[in-house]
Amino acid sequence: MACWELCVKHSLPWVSTDCVASAADVRKCGFISGMVSPNFSCFQNEYTELRNAVKSKKNDFTCSIQKHSIGEMKKQGVYTLCDEIAVAVAFDQEVAVEKTGHFVTVQLDGRHTRGQMIVDNENKLGKQANVDIIKTINLEVLLHYLIQAVQ
Repeated sequence: MACWELCVKHSLPWVSTDCVASAADVRKCGFISGMVSPNFSCFQNEYTELRNAVKSKKNDFTCSIQKHSIGEMKKQGVYTLCDEIAVAVAFDQEVAVEKTGHFVTVQLDGRHTRGQMIVDNENKLGKQANVDIIKTINLEVLLHYLIQAVQ
């Protein structure tokens, strides 16, 4: 499992995303280019086409959130990888350099949270680990896969 803290810890410098974009074959990027393109000038036409293809308030709302989110990451100079890390590790376990086992559950009754994942980091429940949580990844390998995916 790739938790948010891992994703933030292993964010890519924005210049790396420019590297991935410059290596991209736009025809193979369809959905991804539509999501990321508000800040990648090479994808601007595809983003406009994607946004115009589905005229709805939900689509406009989703696009505005994504544009804002990507804009904030660009201001900070990093791109926070989330789904990319999860897919890369599912594809190649060697991407996960360090991982530890923990008991994880989703609490539905609202004692501590409602519908949120709870990780027993300190083994207070004494239950057997049921999830491996990734602590460190190999960024070089991940970047290689990102470039390979869009070429």
